[in-house]
Amino acid sequence: MKDEEIKPLPVTPTTSFSASSMVGGFVRAFSLQFYQLGSAVLRESIQWWFRVPIKLFRPYSVNPWFFINSMAAADGQPVSTQYIRSLIKRDGWRPLLMNTIPLFILNGLIGTVLFNGYSESLKIFQLLHSDLASFAAGGVGGFLQTLLATPFENFQRSIAPQQVSQHRHRGWHKIGQHAYKSLPSTSLGKLRHLYSGLSVHLVRDSLAFAMFFGVFDNLRDRGKRLVHQSLDTMNIKSKKSQIMLNAGIVVGSGALAGACYQAVNVPLNRISRHLEAKGEAITLWRSVRAVYNNGLRPFYVGMSSQLVRVMPPSALALFVYEVASNGLTD
Repeated sequence: MKDEEIKPLPVTPTTSFSASSMVGGFVRAFSLQFYQLGSAVLRESIQWWFRVPIKLFRPYSVNPWFFINSMAAADGQPVSTQYIRSLIKRDGWRPLLMNTIPLFILNGLIGTVLFNGYSESLKIFQLLHSDLASFAAGGVGGFLQTLLATPFENFQRSIAPQQVSQHRHRGWHKIGQHAYKSLPSTSLGKLRHLYSGLSVHLVRDSLAFAMFFGVFDNLRDRGKRLVHQSLDTMNIKSKKSQIMLNAGIVVGSGALAGACYQAVNVPLNRISRHLEAKGEAITLWRSVRAVYNNGLRPFYVGMSSQLVRVMPPSALALFVYEVASNGLTD
């Protein structure tokens, strides 16, 4: 029996192997770099968005849900999920989006003024090394945003629900055009109408945002220092314990900050509505006189429900902010 001839195995050319390896390596390297870049951009975007915590739940001056509220009023229905579903079923998504998205964008622009005003002024007030720096910076931020928000807030209140219902298929700009025609005919008259109540709004927002920022920053910082000192005293080195305790501090501080904001904002809003209902101009002097004649108690009726409604989202939002900015480990 003859020995079978053993044939050599085919060898893949080295050049082909090297080329495919290089291509594969390039693809993997490019994918890794793209992933790292995407992760970094996403992380920076999240931290930028949460850098100023009130972005998450800033009480709006221009109500983004104005379209839904107006449609419900025009139809004589209460606002509910069932009504919103029936509205979409009847008119489709287009009117809802056309008349809601612009208000969200406008509200975001107003918020940008607030955030930048607070952040930039805080840098100046911190030079004083005072616990009142956050209160003062919050007041400046509230003051600046009110200068922009007041004309839009007043203009929105001048739009009747029937106007919204009649022009809902044509978009928010058409609704605004028809509402603008109902304003006083002269330019000065329009300006006075759009900026009516400015002094009251300035006091309201300056005080409310001063309380929010000041209460949150001071309670959070003092709480974290207490946590750090307590863990050192008990010789506890667990990072998990620090994070859990800091989370509790942030949640509590956020809830109280939201409550303090509402304690200022709600009664001042009600005073304005009280004057409006009586047909009086909304001025600071008339607001003081309304409090003098009626006392503060009537304007605080039902405050507990307002506090219950605002405290959970405030606490949750500020907790997310601290997580995004790695604040729980500081």
